[in-house]
Amino acid sequence: MRQRKPKTDFSKALWVPLLWLLLASSRGRLTPERLAEVEAYQASPVIRALFSALIVLALIVLWRRRIPWQQFVHRNLWIFALFALMGVSVLWSDYHWVSFKRFIKTSGVLLAVLVILTEPDPFKAFSALIRRFCYLTIPLSAFLVFFVPSYGRRVLADGTVYWVGVASHKNTLGLIVLIGAMYFTWVIFCQREGRTKKLHILMLLLSLFLLAGCGSITSLFAYFAVVASLFLIRVGRAGAKSAGIIIAYGLVMAALTYYLVDALIVRQPIALAVVELFGRDLSFTGRMDLWQDVWARAVQRPALGHGFGGFWVGERATALWQRHEWQPVDSHNGYLDVFAEMGVLGVVIVSVIMLKTYRRLAHALITDFEFARLRLMIFIMVLVHNLNETSLCNLSHPYWFLLLFSAMSGPRDWAFADTPLDAQDADGVRSGSIAAAPEVDPVV
Repeated sequence: MRQRKPKTDFSKALWVPLLWLLLASSRGRLTPERLAEVEAYQASPVIRALFSALIVLALIVLWRRRIPWQQFVHRNLWIFALFALMGVSVLWSDYHWVSFKRFIKTSGVLLAVLVILTEPDPFKAFSALIRRFCYLTIPLSAFLVFFVPSYGRRVLADGTVYWVGVASHKNTLGLIVLIGAMYFTWVIFCQREGRTKKLHILMLLLSLFLLAGCGSITSLFAYFAVVASLFLIRVGRAGAKSAGIIIAYGLVMAALTYYLVDALIVRQPIALAVVELFGRDLSFTGRMDLWQDVWARAVQRPALGHGFGGFWVGERATALWQRHEWQPVDSHNGYLDVFAEMGVLGVVIVSVIMLKTYRRLAHALITDFEFARLRLMIFIMVLVHNLNETSLCNLSHPYWFLLLFSAMSGPRDWAFADTPLDAQDADGVRSGSIAAAPEVDPVV
């Protein structure tokens, strides 16, 4: 009798978010046109058609699953409020059609995340999705860099060569391999002794090699933050659980705040030494001058901003390109870009989302440890990444996808949140309709 193949954690519906992530991370990512056009980003008709098709497929999947929209909105009220602000801001954007198209595209990211959260086991589904993403992009990037340099490398006008792999820029390659480095570090760290697979170690080493070689300092800093968070979470769980974690992260944030004030305002020699150690100057490779120029234009509409997707277009983008020869397409600071596009109101909503997400994930470390730990790592990685790059509310950026996944509450979270605390078992995991053992091998 023929044996049935074991059911995998990767359902057919997960091809929608996987393809979205691949398009957003690879050559399919939108690239800037260096012309004084209305749109600062131009995508080929093929890429626009692919993104549109994925949005339609995601809607079909969610319709067939008959997800409880009312409950999703209620449990993620601030996230939906942010998307509502993005949509309404089209009305006061100077480029209504551009802002509308970008709002539709970034809404597709939300739909792709909902496809994962409505899986029977979103923990295993997301792990399988990220694993396949890494297996596809990271080895291929290494192959292109070393064996097809005409495609895997870029040469600047001054002769500088940098790696791009399957991406279009070294920073984009940095964020791809950072995902791999984060994921495989988590896999190796959370597996029981003796169960680590050689392939995971190899993928981690390859990710770290590409991360160091591509020269993306921001991604390297973010990886250090991920590793630190893993150890802090472990220490916190062994001690006072969530209370200890909150105290630990409070100390980390205090140290980070001190460093930023020292580096950006006081500018003492110690700050100069640390920054130069990583190959940067105190202007963060021209970013500070850009931040000042963006701020000067953003404060012209402080309350509601220039509309979602309506700042880096037209005359404003052209004026900034004239002042900065490297022709940026964002301010290289996610928080500043949120202020420029959606004003103080947008910054307030994003801040509330961040605080609520951290609070919920810190509490979930008691009830759903491994899933919460993975999402908290992603959350910290994206927060650090946005200090020197922009991914918050950023169209189809892969880190915007990851942030929404870590921030949104799904049925698995509801099952634990609605179970009384006295229903916990001896390991601190609530008994309920969804099982979540503290020690889990996510890659079986």
